[in-house]
Amino acid sequence: MFSVKELTFGSSVQVEGQLVRSSHPAQPIELKPSLITVIGQCPLDEYPFAPRKTHPPDYTRGFPHLRPKTRNFGALLRLRSAAVMAVHEFFQRNNFVFVNTPVITSNDCEGAGDVFTVYPLAEKKLAKTTDKGTDLYFDKDAYLTVSSQLHLEAVASGIMNVYTLGPCFRAENSKSRYHLAEFYMLEVEMAFTSTLEQLLTVGLFVL
Repeated sequence: MFSVKELTFGSSVQVEGQLVRSSHPAQPIELKPSLITVIGQCPLDEYPFAPRKTHPPDYTRGFPHLRPKTRNFGALLRLRSAAVMAVHEFFQRNNFVFVNTPVITSNDCEGAGDVFTVYPLAEKKLAKTTDKGTDLYFDKDAYLTVSSQLHLEAVASGIMNVYTLGPCFRAENSKSRYHLAEFYMLEVEMAFTSTLEQLLTVGLFVL
């Protein structure tokens, strides 16, 4: 344990006290401490974030192990968690089955060719050589998935209403801020759909 005098920005603390009404207009309550215990000290000369300062995303991206401590990134994680839970609650309430689809697949779902190819880093693990001279770990070419559509269509033939929310990867030759190499995509498949109202059940939620 450390002395309270050694308390610095970024330290890990345990605080006991009383919640009271705050006089600050931006917060309804605040904690009035009666006991502060410094569990882990944070050296200011080694900590990359400064107090009362908002750092740009390009800067915090260089510290992935620490950026959840920042206000903006912490809020983003909480918002994403709430959004994901809302997706699951909606589809579970409407009798959809969640399906974990594979990240590594042999199909290029949309046929665009903008896929990431998967192969092992260690050459000794390569299993075979094709007629084209390409070493393969699997029996065929393997990619990071661009979409779970084909997998869901197959599952929907047996379970009817299914969905997934998982990572997808696109290898478009673009490094602009409008391109994402990895992102999460919500995909839904419904069997025996015959009315517009059935589609709107899902469409209204997405909107």
